[in-house]
Amino acid sequence: MEGHRGGCHVNFYCSSSDEGCKESISAMSLCSDQLISNKADVNSACFGSLNVGSQCVQNLTASNLGALNLVANDLCVSGTLRASNYIPLSKYRASATFSSNVTYTLNTPINWNLVSDDPNGNMLLGPSRYVAPVAGYYAISVQIDEVNFMPASGQPLLGTPISRLEVLVNGVEARELFSPFLSFVNEQKITLGSLISLKAGDVVTSRYSINALDQSAGLQSVPGTVLIEANGSDLQSVFKIHLLSMDPGAGQLPCSPVIACQPCTPLQCDPSASGSSSGMRCCPK
Repeated sequence: MEGHRGGCHVNFYCSSSDEGCKESISAMSLCSDQLISNKADVNSACFGSLNVGSQCVQNLTASNLGALNLVANDLCVSGTLRASNYIPLSKYRASATFSSNVTYTLNTPINWNLVSDDPNGNMLLGPSRYVAPVAGYYAISVQIDEVNFMPASGQPLLGTPISRLEVLVNGVEARELFSPFLSFVNEQKITLGSLISLKAGDVVTSRYSINALDQSAGLQSVPGTVLIEANGSDLQSVFKIHLLSMDPGAGQLPCSPVIACQPCTPLQCDPSASGSSSGMRCCPK
């Protein structure tokens, strides 16, 4: 196709300067109702039907695209994306836990000391916190397994203690869960799971406390300590967060709508063409 950049052709063709059909096509711009080639390398392409063994296209617009294997560095769909087996592999996720059992001071930030999963590097330690990389909806789960509740006063509590697990965003409580202890059992297992909306740069932390009834002040947080059980895995106390859906902003689309491929007027080859710089003679079949 050398010497015919930006052309609009159908079927098999050769330019007047060609000696035969090309197995490899290279063009700055190519518009075709039908293209069959072993290899196509173009900067801009618009096809009604595309069938090539190897293609490298900088800008591809297609009404219908079917591929057995599609690999892309960046794929943005402004309309509807449908897949019979969609497996998301988001890097915006993190898991943190403790490497072993830890004595924890109640009603203080939970300082996880082991990051088990964090592809994008958003889970920070000392103090532990997750910094949202993008705005969107996040699934979050926090689990605390604890034993040996020791009130700072050393005195027995009135009534049944109630544990409280919190998720905080920028230091402000965003989600909480209350769970009473079982009578005569000095241990608790509590899991908070929720969907939360975050902005880019929001800081997510967690906190655990135990509340008891005070005769004069009502339900109050009790100073003291517990032993948080952990073994460096997701099987015990753990913090997990995962981006479910990005939020590009009010009234904005994640990417610009694709401009429809404009049909081109086919230029048929001329079996009698020869010598003319603009003639298109038919390729031998």
